[in-house]
Amino acid sequence: TSLISEHKQHPNEDRHTSVGDLNAELEAARARGFESKIGSDGPKPLNDGAPPVGSTPPAHAFFGVYDGHGGSRCATHASSRLHLLLAHDLALWRASPKSALEAAFGLIEAELRQIYVATPEEKSGTCACAAVVRGHRLIVGWTGDP
Repeated sequence: TSLISEHKQHPNEDRHTSVGDLNAELEAARARGFESKIGSDGPKPLNDGAPPVGSTPPAHAFFGVYDGHGGSRCATHASSRLHLLLAHDLALWRASPKSALEAAFGLIEAELRQIYVATPEEKSGTCACAAVVRGHRLIVGWTGDP
């Protein structure tokens, strides 16, 4: 028996994100009123704190790969939002991109849990590997399969 016949055929469940100018993407998200979809008191807007006067933020880029399981909904959701959630807390984003990436993974997990509660028939999941480039530094994080 071949491996192909042992696995059911399904559409590609994987997604990716590539944002070469993350600063511009985050600024555009703030201008659109991007909100985190979690919280008991409703959506939370991105913190709109201004950078220090006269400062120029370092160059940022974001790359993410999402391995969808059992459907593509979770991978699609994560690929469209994880990079934007990095700046959910601007003070944290500026001080520690590593901590901001960890927090973004937690926020996306909370959003996905809300989707599961609202749509019990949703059975998809996703693993994720993300890389943030800040200036000359590379920060990598992942969740899911080791």
